[in-house]
Amino acid sequence: MYLLSLLPSSLSQNKKVGKVTVVGGVFFLSGVIHAPVASHGMPGSDPLAMASFFWLQGVGVVTEMWVMDWVLGTKGGKDGKAVRGMLGEGWGVDLLRGLWVAVWMYFTLPFVVREFVGAGLWEIYPVPVKVFCRVLGYC
Repeated sequence: MYLLSLLPSSLSQNKKVGKVTVVGGVFFLSGVIHAPVASHGMPGSDPLAMASFFWLQGVGVVTEMWVMDWVLGTKGGKDGKAVRGMLGEGWGVDLLRGLWVAVWMYFTLPFVVREFVGAGLWEIYPVPVKVFCRVLGYC
């Protein structure tokens, strides 16, 4: 929560700004920590590609928060209780979140998979990744 203390008090009191700051900070630091490890421990790898994978996960989490708020349409009702929008809660929301994660990983995993294969950590692509890589033309 140290990052929130750096923000002006008007922003640090806002819950959405707080969530974005914490999520962004955590994934930014994760990328910063993994980049030097990749360059030192995996010769021939691109530290920026490794860091980009982690940075993009933060973007994905924040995007999911905004999109799900929009899709669910959470608003204050007459009596001050939350009113749910088009989907409500339940299996439909869970399915939508799962689909979001699958699509997001489909586009972001190649950043880190190529580095692992290029560094020799994986002699072959794992089967699900190999299928995606062939479809996208990475293999």
